[in-house]
Amino acid sequence: GRPAPVPCRIMGDQHELRPEHNEALVEYIRFQRRKRDSTVAEVAAEFKELKESRLFEDNYTREDVEALFDGLLAVVRGTMKREVQSSMHSSVLILKQTLEQAEKSGITITTDFALSEDRTLLDAVASWESNIGAGTVAPQLKARAALGVARAAAPLGV
Repeated sequence: GRPAPVPCRIMGDQHELRPEHNEALVEYIRFQRRKRDSTVAEVAAEFKELKESRLFEDNYTREDVEALFDGLLAVVRGTMKREVQSSMHSSVLILKQTLEQAEKSGITITTDFALSEDRTLLDAVASWESNIGAGTVAPQLKARAALGVARAAAPLGV
């Protein structure tokens, strides 16, 4: 059979996930990092393309410069909107997977979306991410996200 799962460790404002959950978190941050780097490269390429294909004069009128900036802004805005929307949709799917697993186990999960913008927690995630290297043993994200869990009194969806 399967070995018994390693329990998580909760200590005050810290919470260490089980190794398999920590690895899932690391894979998610690596996935998001690749998406972020790709988006940054795409925006940088738009600036480079503008510089190489549209800037050949020594002098430009104010209207010319405004037109160049407006065109670049439209392209960058479209790229950012598409990528942020894609990231948002990915996050919704991951949250839905988690909620589906909880429902199958008869667990109700509560969320506090304000915590997703808590500067202290965001700084802890940024620090954790900076310590994740390619192919190295991933450190634990110890900051406690404070999600509540309760056993459902009756099966969900009834």
